[in-house]
Amino acid sequence: MSKPGLSPAPLAAWPQLRRGRVARGDKVAATARSTEHLTELVAAYGDAVLRLELDVTDRAQVFETVKRADEHFARLDLIVKNAPRYDSLRGRRTDP
Repeated sequence: MSKPGLSPAPLAAWPQLRRGRVARGDKVAATARSTEHLTELVAAYGDAVLRLELDVTDRAQVFETVKRADEHFARLDLIVKNAPRYDSLRGRRTDP
């Protein structure tokens, strides 16, 4: 049974993770600020990949994107977040 999931892009391992999940039959909502680099993935796997633009610094857009993915696939089994956070008070990047 396929398991839909929401996968933000891109750290070095994420393209392989997304491709591996969709290759085994899972459905993937692949997100990024610019989704142009996801064209090959969509071309290779068609309807199994939902390409969505997402700026993770926009809280409302994050919730809307999850909602769109859930509505598109009818459920979400896995959400992977890999975007780093920036601590504006300390002026440094913090990774999850």
